Amino acid sequence: MIRTRIILSTAGLSWDNVFDAAFPAITAFFNGTGFEYYDNIIANRMDEHGGITKHPTALKDSFEKGQTVVRVLEKGEVGEQTGVRHQV
Repeated sequence: MIRTRIILSTAGLSWDNVFDAAFPAITAFFNGTGFEYYDNIIANRMDEHGGITKHPTALKDSFEKGQTVVRVLEKGEVGEQTGVRHQV
């Protein structure tokens, strides 16, 4: 069984690298528990936008990424896209 992971994370800060410290720890955890890395869905500047529902692209981009992941899993193409950071 292929167990695939996607990191979904938001932050209030506007720093472009606000998620960088989290990736090594999360990657180590998932690798140690047998999950294959697929992608990240991250959105910063939540405070600036007043939350996820007021962010100009986060919900739409995340929904589209979810649809892509489902199609990839259905086709069994997991592993072809790795190391991608998708920032919404």
